[in-house]
Amino acid sequence: MSKRMLLIGSGPAHLEVLRSMAEGSWQGVDVCLISPSSYYEHKGMLSGYIEGIYSAEDIRVNAESLLARAGGQFIKKIPSVVYPRQKKLVCSDDTVYPFDVISFDMGESSLLKPSEGTGIERTADPLYKQIDKLKQTNHPLIIGGGTSGIEVAFAMQSYKNNRNIPGDVRLLTSDKTWNTSSPLSNRLRSLLTKRGVRVWENETADIIEDSFILTNLGNKVRNTGVLWLGGASKAGIFDASGIAADEEGRVLVQPTMQLKNFDYIFAAAGHVTGIDEFSHAKKKGSPRKQETVLAENLKRFLTDEPLEIYRPEKPNVSIISTGNQKGLRNYGPVSIHNHRHWKIKNKQDQEFIHSYT
Repeated sequence: MSKRMLLIGSGPAHLEVLRSMAEGSWQGVDVCLISPSSYYEHKGMLSGYIEGIYSAEDIRVNAESLLARAGGQFIKKIPSVVYPRQKKLVCSDDTVYPFDVISFDMGESSLLKPSEGTGIERTADPLYKQIDKLKQTNHPLIIGGGTSGIEVAFAMQSYKNNRNIPGDVRLLTSDKTWNTSSPLSNRLRSLLTKRGVRVWENETADIIEDSFILTNLGNKVRNTGVLWLGGASKAGIFDASGIAADEEGRVLVQPTMQLKNFDYIFAAAGHVTGIDEFSHAKKKGSPRKQETVLAENLKRFLTDEPLEIYRPEKPNVSIISTGNQKGLRNYGPVSIHNHRHWKIKNKQDQEFIHSYT
């Protein structure tokens, strides 16, 4: 008898699951991918799209097409709540989907935007369409000081500067810019300010109205539209499902990529989840990419085989796109800002996209 597996969100870990299934090594599994979009949009290339370097097709993977090769079913809906003990998922239109195993890889998607009581409605619009509308306005506001938020702010301001579009981009982050060491954070903030971006650090959006947001420190940040790139929020699906999450809305998973209390619920660590570091610290072994471990463990779980342990790889040297085809690369206490590093990042991003097409 076949088992039913639900994949919630078309994030990169789920692309790896579908690629593995398309190779034909999975047996007795009915897979459904539930997402408001049939595409995975690579956040690392959004800045290039904003500046006109890439087309929409260049920066995304057709997850529905990959799913078809895996013999699965695509359901274009917004998941709202999961009932773990009953093994049921409910979508925003009240349709119910039972499952034997479920996996979450939503990334920085509209599934996690604040909704009720915040003034921002959930949307199934692709990020690039939201960006197309915002970049023409005078004062777009980006919420989120991670890599995606910073790169989008740089690119959107560069787009405006290069076309003499009036106004400035605004960036609100709950931590320091890029949540990193002081020297790099300071340099990023300096580059953003020099480009023309206005930055609010260590503040969160408490009240969101049509033309402004009010921060937790009482600052009123006026804007002509909001793009939420802040990752998880307490209004997300885990909170709605009564699944314990931290103050940022992130749910902890074990090093097997499973929730501690529900072994049939998996999630990719990152924007929506965090690894249980205590249990992880007790394990030894070679590092593996979480996408590979999640795909392998879903397959093993369905066949009652022992699961692998996820051990993070050593962090790669990061390159942040700063607009106008320049990249900032960090080497410990030293950072280098030039066109060469943007070219390296461009090559890496395109190789990632091509690996799933």
